[in-house]
This record gives sequence, C-alpha cells and structure tokens, in this order.
Amino acid sequence: MVPGDSISAADLGFLDRDALPSPEAAVAAAGRLTLHEARDRFERDLILRTLAEQQGNMSRTAEVLGVERSNLYRKMKTFGIAPARRPEGEEEGV
Repeated sequence: MVPGDSISAADLGFLDRDALPSPEAAVAAAGRLTLHEARDRFERDLILRTLAEQQGNMSRTAEVLGVERSNLYRKMKTFGIAPARRPEGEEEGV
C-alpha cells in the first residue's frame, strides 16, 4: 500500500536491488516458456531419464514415476517418445 495511485521505485526501497529484474532480464523473460511448455519439457526429460535408468523397462519406469503404465504410454506418445523394441521372444519383466 502506497499513497496515491501509482507505485514508484522509491516505494520499493525495502527490496534488495539485486533481486529486482533489470531491463535486460525483462527482455529475456519475454522469450521464456509458458508454464505448460515448461511442464511438458520437464515431464518429457524425466520420462527419458527414467527410461534410460530402467534400461527401457516400461513397468519399472511407470513404477518409479508413480504412474499407471497406460498413462506412461500415453505421455510417451504425446511427447513423441517411441518405446524401445524388445527382441522376439523376450518379455518385459516386472
């Protein structure tokens, strides 16, 4: 709350000057991802890392991520991630 209808830099004196964004930072912020884009990128990267850690095992990956396997497949399809192909006769272990 400030006297008058506008807030000036003097009204923000209690803030750490280093914490205030510079004009350059404001321009850079214009190129930021939206929350939705950032979440999708994070989810995609997390799925890829977890798949690699679990050597492509979908059941273990879904378990580690705390999601149903069908949801994992759906997310992978959305993000353009193809499940690893298993050699003929090799079943996915749980």
